[in-house]
Amino acid sequence: MKNNETYINRLIGLKIVKGYRFFYESFLDEMPEDLRDQETDGSLCLLFSDNTVLEIKPISENFSIDIEKRDINYIKNNQDLKNVSNNSFWSQLVNIKISSVKLLENGIQIGFENLKKIEIKYLSETEYTFDSLIIRFSKPDDSDMSTQR
Repeated sequence: MKNNETYINRLIGLKIVKGYRFFYESFLDEMPEDLRDQETDGSLCLLFSDNTVLEIKPISENFSIDIEKRDINYIKNNQDLKNVSNNSFWSQLVNIKISSVKLLENGIQIGFENLKKIEIKYLSETEYTFDSLIIRFSKPDDSDMSTQR
């Protein structure tokens, strides 16, 4: 988790330019369309306004996530990544300055200048898949559950 803290502390003031998802399982037909890009057993790659690329991966052994810094070519050269930046969820967050980041027990919370907050968390089981990385808007009371980094 120490590396996770190092990476997330540098995000304040940046913007997410694009979001990408890996999809490994073939459960998409069963999942509601509005959840497909926010819930999967694969990683999330975020491209930030300073050209930093972070890959956020679900880690089932720790019931948590791992954050790895990637080269921008990782996105450009990876045919398995799906650009999800233009869907109804991500379009509310792309190109909005990040104002806060919190490390959660099983993920992270990112706050934006437009007052929206999201959580990117590991979940061992959802209605549609196992060992998932899920992304959701934070509930108003969730923002007080951990200390700000």
